[in-house]
Amino acid sequence: SSDLTMPLPWGEPPDYELPDFGSLRRIPCPVERSMTLRQLRDLELYTKRLTKARLLKVAWTEINQYHICTRVIKAIIPKEGSFTWAELVGHGKSHVPSSFLTFCSHYWGEPFRDFMRSVEHHARKFCVQPDHGYWFCVCADDQWNLDLGYRLKDSPFFRALEASHMTLLMLDRDGAVRKRAWCVWEWNQTLELR
Repeated sequence: SSDLTMPLPWGEPPDYELPDFGSLRRIPCPVERSMTLRQLRDLELYTKRLTKARLLKVAWTEINQYHICTRVIKAIIPKEGSFTWAELVGHGKSHVPSSFLTFCSHYWGEPFRDFMRSVEHHARKFCVQPDHGYWFCVCADDQWNLDLGYRLKDSPFFRALEASHMTLLMLDRDGAVRKRAWCVWEWNQTLELR
């Protein structure tokens, strides 16, 4: 139906006042643009709801971070004056000290469901709190205006790896992550930095 619109993760008025995108405070340091475990769980629930309502045209078992980027993040965040998903859901505030930051090395094509299973396993194994931060590029980088820096060491990836206390490798079912140049570089940097 033409009356269908993208439901927003913060609800509809009067339940919640819509954010003023123009006044959203940017978080200039990419290290501080992580998602808390609580925010990740909210994104998972929101994505499940969108797939159940068939608004994303992809089954929950198949949705991956390419879909989340194009069909969720870019559908909500305007191109002009864009910002990151982490800035949006964090209301422009960083809540995670880097001493509680886990860097996620993953393949965007991995099902998001499996990504979240890995995050939940990590959370249980290391007894992390709901405000523990997970840094991953889909939410930490501005998907409309990517700034990867002039050199690899200037990239948000390197800065987040350098600040994190742990790297979580998301090994997808097909092992495709092993063939991704960025992921191999992230693992190498993890070993060099530790």
